[in-house]
Amino acid sequence: MLLCAYKALAGPGRLKLKELPATVALSAAAFAAPLVPFAVYLWRLTGNPVFPLANGLFKSPYWPTTGGWDDRWGPRGFWETLAWPVLAFFDPARHSELNVNSGRVALGFVVALCGLGLAFAWRDAHVRALCVVLLTGCLAWGAGGMGYSRYGLYLELLSGVAVVAVAASFLKAKSWRTAAAGLLVAALCAQAAVACVYASRYEWSMRPTALSDWGWYRHEARYIFRDRRLRDFANEETRALLDGVGAWIDAGHKANALESLYSPGTPVLGVNHHEYFTTRPARERFVRALLSAPAPLYSLCLPEDLAEARRHLESHRLSAGRVTPVRLPFFSQRRAIGMMLVEVLRPEGDEGRAVMENFWKSAPYPDYDYRAEITARDAPARMRAGERASLRFRVRNAGGFAWPARGDGDVTRQVNLGDRWLDPSDGRVVNDLDGRTALAEDLPPGGEAELTLPVRAPAAPGDYVLEIDMIHEGVTFFREKGSAVLRMNVRVEP
Repeated sequence: MLLCAYKALAGPGRLKLKELPATVALSAAAFAAPLVPFAVYLWRLTGNPVFPLANGLFKSPYWPTTGGWDDRWGPRGFWETLAWPVLAFFDPARHSELNVNSGRVALGFVVALCGLGLAFAWRDAHVRALCVVLLTGCLAWGAGGMGYSRYGLYLELLSGVAVVAVAASFLKAKSWRTAAAGLLVAALCAQAAVACVYASRYEWSMRPTALSDWGWYRHEARYIFRDRRLRDFANEETRALLDGVGAWIDAGHKANALESLYSPGTPVLGVNHHEYFTTRPARERFVRALLSAPAPLYSLCLPEDLAEARRHLESHRLSAGRVTPVRLPFFSQRRAIGMMLVEVLRPEGDEGRAVMENFWKSAPYPDYDYRAEITARDAPARMRAGERASLRFRVRNAGGFAWPARGDGDVTRQVNLGDRWLDPSDGRVVNDLDGRTALAEDLPPGGEAELTLPVRAPAAPGDYVLEIDMIHEGVTFFREKGSAVLRMNVRVEP
């Protein structure tokens, strides 16, 4: 984009200023047009057109507003971002789950750095532009593309092109530059050889590759460019089992493709990604969909994932029933994938519905709904060591959900006022869970209430901070969701 902007504004054949607005508008429209339909679909479904990204801005109730990219991957900090193409070669565990890196981008990055200076010296515009694009792409990959392997695939290709281009520019001169070009080509060939070794051993789905099993790939080539339904490869017994599924519960890994391809019209509910169950609206939507899903419910999983699939089901108040081994051909009659067909049992009757209701009610509300404004009517500057006192506070519900005054038969999930004592020097908790005061009645959004909170000063004299916060019992402290707390400095005397 930077290179295009330069050429459009300052390069040969540059645009006229009066043409610039229309060109920018048309370019933006061409970029956005393919994305708009899916963005609209996501917005209607979740309230966020780029769900789950940027949810701190769009605040979809179905995803946390905090958190983001999985920090196992990519660079950390400014200097690692600059050096990430090379650093990723020495730390492949942060490059992808495969934990391998053949060094193509690292080679291209180093060659582009060297070739850029030489290209400027020789005024080779083509090589110079190629090096600029590669280096800019590497920087964008580390800074904005998160440094993860599959988001840098275009750099893998471009790096090889850059190495060949710089080597070709060396050949325009003689003497030592010819030898340098040969070294670059040799380095690229060595890197490609290492990459082929990795490709013969590693593959995302862990299936054999054409390099390791060419005969099988040659046999399966008969299916290329032919429209096939996956269920047509299964035998009658397997088709009968899968045709009887009312809805899928996706509890395993690498199984949802088989579930959807074998029975395209069957609904699928996922339970194996915890991020989708961190908010109350998300859990409630899941429960409503589960209770209305047509019976019977089944799940597919790999045999080695069966125990984990059971845990996923149980954590969502479901249980596993009968387990049947099945072999599912995947667009091939010669090889099939061994899977476990798991009967999924949901709670039944009034008691079962109560269990499912409790499942979503136990979840937190969206982060931005945990907002409280607390003011002190009593603010003691001094207290005696171990002294008990009743302090008055006024609280206002500045969030978007009603604070329940009563829990589910106990204090769980009711909203209370509470306090703790902190060391002012380092914020260390001195006395946690000191006191609690319940609301007299549910407090709606925008509502206010006056509460009296019993507190007890620490036993040791000194300076302390008395922190007052609202607590969603059994769920979260409001401060953990970004709500402001009230802090008061108190001197505790002997």
